[in-house]
Amino acid sequence: MAVSAYKFTQALHSMRSAFNAGRILGIAALAWVSSVPPLRASDDALSLTLSSGLASDHVDRGIERAGTSWQSSLYGSVSGWKGRVWYGRPLDADGVEEVRSSLGHGWKLSKTAALEFNGTHFWYVNQSIVGAPAHSFEGAVRLSSIAPGRWNPSFEVAYDIRYRSITIEASVERELLTGVGVWTLRAHGGQVAARDVLPDASGQALHDSYIYYGATVGLHRKVALHWSVRGEGGLVGSAGQNPAWSGLPPRTVRGRFALSALYRF
Repeated sequence: MAVSAYKFTQALHSMRSAFNAGRILGIAALAWVSSVPPLRASDDALSLTLSSGLASDHVDRGIERAGTSWQSSLYGSVSGWKGRVWYGRPLDADGVEEVRSSLGHGWKLSKTAALEFNGTHFWYVNQSIVGAPAHSFEGAVRLSSIAPGRWNPSFEVAYDIRYRSITIEASVERELLTGVGVWTLRAHGGQVAARDVLPDASGQALHDSYIYYGATVGLHRKVALHWSVRGEGGLVGSAGQNPAWSGLPPRTVRGRFALSALYRF
């Protein structure tokens, strides 16, 4: 037990240890899935949701990719599979237009625990940073608590093949069902350790290691049979981040908001 705690502590401060921690978690997760029959929801019907709206920024892993932007997505799920196509178009000249597509599979390991594997492709359409990639791919594994009516923690390990970066993120989330709608409270924190921030640049690789964090409050309200609206606000930030990640300078803390309409088919 003491050895595991020591390895986990070292993973937060060393890229090599972080990689080992991610590999160990992945092996343990695979062993768990193979030894425990997954519990599926009784409803395996296809579900599709289209959303579109305005956000004050687009922040991913603590990196501000764009300021005010129009963001749209199509999300679908069936029999444990989850897929999403997301598009963000900045309304100012400093941000990067982005398209991302993801596919993953989740398992309910028990009544209170779930495991998910997910892969995401990133396309930075108008990448203006010299040396930064136009395409990248990230694979992630997440172990979450899913007990209703309480705070649910989750732990995620992800690896990006272009930036050669390891991300370790911990979060806690809770949903509150009220007469107004469904409130979502979430806080998260993580560390990114990258071996090359500008992989397409010539010369020596640019390493970076930083932490990021945030807290958000969201409200999802159904307004018609298929229509609903969602609003979100909160604070996000990072510390120790190299400015080469984005055309927008990193900030210790920033406020953000988003408002979108959703249509469920």
